[in-house]
Amino acid sequence: MSHWLIISGNAHALARSCVRAGHTCDVIDPYGDCDTAALARRLVRADTRDGSFDDDLPGRIAAMNGSWSGIVTGSGFERRPDLLDALRRYAPVVGNDTRTTRRCKKPGDLSDGLRRASVAFAPVAITGRAA
Repeated sequence: MSHWLIISGNAHALARSCVRAGHTCDVIDPYGDCDTAALARRLVRADTRDGSFDDDLPGRIAAMNGSWSGIVTGSGFERRPDLLDALRRYAPVVGNDTRTTRRCKKPGDLSDGLRRASVAFAPVAITGRAA
């Protein structure tokens, strides 16, 4: 049985999937709700500002002193993709790396990649204001 660290702006669904697959997990998320805590061996709250984790995230991971099969990332890294590089010190990271996260933040790059992969997507406007 694998033991994972899940870090997300809302980790409940990822933790539930992990447990349903027969694994165990520790969780870092900003809510620390009792439903997620019931799924995790350990749950640590990490505040997010503007939807992203702060510089203190690596310190919170180090304080957990865990032995994980890997780290599963969800939301919360969009504005701070550099934090994804710091996670590799603790376990292999499963999910988008820093480069991919940065590229996906660029609508033109994302739509070009989706087009090349023949994935349907809504039209992308690079200029103007969002409606």
